[in-house]
Amino acid sequence: MRGKSFSLVIVLIVLASNGVFAQKNSSTPKLRRSDFPEDFIFGSATSAYQVEGGAHEDGRGPSIWDTFSEKYPEKIKDGSNGSVADNSYHLYKEDVALLHQIGFNAYRFSISWSRILPRGNLKGGINQAGIDYYNNLINELLSKGIKPFATMFHWDTPQGLEDAYGGFRGAEIVNDFRDYADICFKNFGDRVKHWMTLNEPLTVVQQGYVAGAMAPGRCSKFTNPNCSGGDGATEPYIVGHNLILSHGAAVEVYRKKYKASQKGQVGIALNAGWNLPYTESAEDRLAAARAMAFTFDYFMEPLVTGKYPVDMVNNVKGGRLPTFTAQQSKMLKGSYDFIGINYYSSTYAKDVPCSTEQVTMFSDPCASVTDSKNISVISFVTQEERRILYSVPEGLRKVLNYIKDKYNNPTVYIKENGINDYDDGTKSKDEILSDIFRIKYHEDHLQQLHKAIIEDGCDVRGYYVWSLLDNFEWEHGYSTRFGLYYVDYDNNLKRYPKDSVNWFKQFLSRIVVKSIKPFVTIYHWDIPQALDDEYGGFLSPRIIVCFQEFGDKVDMWITFNEPYIYSVAGYDKGNKAMGRCSKWVNSLCVAGDSSIEPYLVSHHLLLAHAAAVEEFRNCDKISQDGKIGIVLSPFWVEPYDVDSSADKEAVERALDYYLGWHLDPLIFGDYPKTLRKNAGNRLPSFTRKQTEMIKNSFDFIGINYYSARYVTRQLHNDPSRLRFTTDQHVEYKVYSLLFQFQDELKFIYVYPEGIRKLLNHIKNKYNNPTIYITENGYDDYDVGTKPREQLLKDIKRIEYHEQHLQELHKAIT
Repeated sequence: MRGKSFSLVIVLIVLASNGVFAQKNSSTPKLRRSDFPEDFIFGSATSAYQVEGGAHEDGRGPSIWDTFSEKYPEKIKDGSNGSVADNSYHLYKEDVALLHQIGFNAYRFSISWSRILPRGNLKGGINQAGIDYYNNLINELLSKGIKPFATMFHWDTPQGLEDAYGGFRGAEIVNDFRDYADICFKNFGDRVKHWMTLNEPLTVVQQGYVAGAMAPGRCSKFTNPNCSGGDGATEPYIVGHNLILSHGAAVEVYRKKYKASQKGQVGIALNAGWNLPYTESAEDRLAAARAMAFTFDYFMEPLVTGKYPVDMVNNVKGGRLPTFTAQQSKMLKGSYDFIGINYYSSTYAKDVPCSTEQVTMFSDPCASVTDSKNISVISFVTQEERRILYSVPEGLRKVLNYIKDKYNNPTVYIKENGINDYDDGTKSKDEILSDIFRIKYHEDHLQQLHKAIIEDGCDVRGYYVWSLLDNFEWEHGYSTRFGLYYVDYDNNLKRYPKDSVNWFKQFLSRIVVKSIKPFVTIYHWDIPQALDDEYGGFLSPRIIVCFQEFGDKVDMWITFNEPYIYSVAGYDKGNKAMGRCSKWVNSLCVAGDSSIEPYLVSHHLLLAHAAAVEEFRNCDKISQDGKIGIVLSPFWVEPYDVDSSADKEAVERALDYYLGWHLDPLIFGDYPKTLRKNAGNRLPSFTRKQTEMIKNSFDFIGINYYSARYVTRQLHNDPSRLRFTTDQHVEYKVYSLLFQFQDELKFIYVYPEGIRKLLNHIKNKYNNPTIYITENGYDDYDVGTKPREQLLKDIKRIEYHEQHLQELHKAIT
């Protein structure tokens, strides 16, 4: 039940703990980061040609993708290319900031081979500008606490090597790749501890040399007459062979020259779709096994056994499948520290007769692969759109168990997992930003990944989302979007977070646990000593800038906790840090002036609060539900003599000091008249600009309520001994039958009715702002003489909270 007369939200907090029970909603992740192992890595991924741009800048040489997309634009769906792409070459700091804001702790990027070696080999020289770029990127990642995972080859073979000997069709490329890898290890290996030699060699083989859909666009003429040349029956196996040997050569050089000092790991990222039998027949089950042999096992088995899978040896006729020498097999066996798998979807495999005419690698498995047998389909994928991916989360778990069982449970990282959204220019930006299907895709796959790890024992160490940004999606250009961030290609490549960004923020947050919603306080009395040493902490207005940058993992923010106590105890009484006061007040104070510094400190606290709120409201990274406020700590006060007008006036003064000192400026833009009258020019003034900034600088007010006091008028002050406390002309009293009971320290005098009276006072004087009770509790004095059993039996605490909740309920309803 919610009353109409009182705008109050309850926060149940015991002493200094901050938390609120939040209702579940559809955007709240079912799993949490905390459900995965503590050292599990969550990251996102991109590749050089797809996001970098700068293709013709700073000495970078052309790659086969520059040639393929720029020379033959008709081979790209929208006629585009990656010469500018997302311009991450220039905007890498912004992109690293996006990773950091989501909460990812790793970034998988690829190094452009031709940016390091413009012609692909050492003869063509090393491009220092390329070295500098990746050094800058790596250092920026590390500065944000993000681990760099570097891929050395993500399909962009230098055009110089393609021209010299056919790229990966030539055996010479193994040595050139070894040299390139050596340069990468030498220049970046002191900071990069996870390397991948190749990304999806199967895609290079199948799409570049069988289908001809990707660079270099080679295939048999009967497959595609527009191919630039090729033979889909032989070239794919030659290319795959040289890719595998290049991987082995890179791992070999790392282990011989760098592993002992750099202590890194090297792996490979393989396509890992799952193949199900089309029917339960023995023939289709064998066809599914052959399909796995020609896809995942094709590259995995040589790294384990030094040989190709038996199904490939048996099915690739006519000596078309190369063989490894004994030395090469030795080099390949065990040539990985981890296996990266890129999982997107699954397919069905159906047994078909083996082809004897128009043979290609696609026909060699004697299996027809299809994705159209009523497997789980995301509803947005229609016949009119690019049917690239069906969502089959269970396939991820199955392929992980397949790897575990067949290859002795190697360390695995999910290096890519993601879903696309087709964009032909007819969808609005807002439509694309609302990517509910992507949230469901990742949530479903993470559920299956969790089962594979926790229930099945698969040794999976990380999960990478493809992709951080919308980007150049190879032969499809910019017509399909995989990114968590929308890239506006018509508006200076500005990045906009999709709904999936906020979902991952919630998922990755370590403080948003289950149904508990965090309230984060930026400052709870613990100013860094360095700031106090440098410029006096809150005695200086420079403290304001220290609150202008903070994260966005939570919705509810508190700038300051109890500025009254910080200012008075720290600068008037001197009994809390900073321990400053006039010497006549407390001889133990290190320095200070109790008549000036409390006012000065609170003035700067309020300005710092307003500056933080202004920054918060101008920050486009804060969630739409984000709120910010301040926490105040007033006692409730009653007149010592209910018939005395002087004591009633003392009540008003006490409330002005306890509450109005910090609340009046937020509501009205200035201090209470009482303070201005009593402190005179010792009370700082706000400029007109500061008044505009501080007025209404809150979304809610937090109230810490513990106790109450009596007040009576204090007649005279010694003008030679001015201080904040005596400026109030109030004497506080605590002895009366009004209080139900008190704690042993005689700090908390229990008066539950006070919370209701205080809330009504705020409602009536300050136009009923939104309030959270951010602290309410009762202490138990313990000097070590009480047994644990006595402390555990806290009947008074139960009584205290029950009575205060009753009064709170009355205030609301």
